[in-house]
Amino acid sequence: MLTSKMPLELQLAIVGHLDPRDIFHLQLTCRHLYDLVENSAEMAWRNCLNQNCLRNGLFWPSFAHLATVAEYKHAATAPLRFSAAYHKASKNNKMLKKKRMRLQFPAKCTTGSTILDIHFIPGGRFLATFSDSGTMDVWDLRAAPTLEMVLSMPLERFRGVAYSNVVDCDKVHILYELDLDIPASYTA
Repeated sequence: MLTSKMPLELQLAIVGHLDPRDIFHLQLTCRHLYDLVENSAEMAWRNCLNQNCLRNGLFWPSFAHLATVAEYKHAATAPLRFSAAYHKASKNNKMLKKKRMRLQFPAKCTTGSTILDIHFIPGGRFLATFSDSGTMDVWDLRAAPTLEMVLSMPLERFRGVAYSNVVDCDKVHILYELDLDIPASYTA
């Protein structure tokens, strides 16, 4: 086979840019490609998940706790499982089952303040809250319903989140509005 004559590093680089479905199909083509993916499974699925984060604007630190091949593969194929469940439900004129969970913020962190705005950071693991006490807190949802605060930043005159975006998979840019005293002749 032609690919078996290519350097291993090049073969792995190509696999690293594939979608999960393409990796499954690649493994079905021949024994060499099946073995290639299986022998470098952690790198293949980790790179696949990283590419998914880049394409879909997901926050890479959301997946920092993953350590095994099975965990990387499960996270990388999650969009496929969701899509399949959605199509199956819509084909049968049914809805996906709702799952609700009441989050438990530590009492010492929320005493005396009201949360004004909540922002879910794409990737599924972190939640940013903005309170009237002038802080932005970032919470780790991994152990939900119990939350762990991982960052607290003071914000002055917060009014609301206007826009947010994940940049380069490892940075979150949040544009927020300030509550300013604007002269009557100006538009806020």
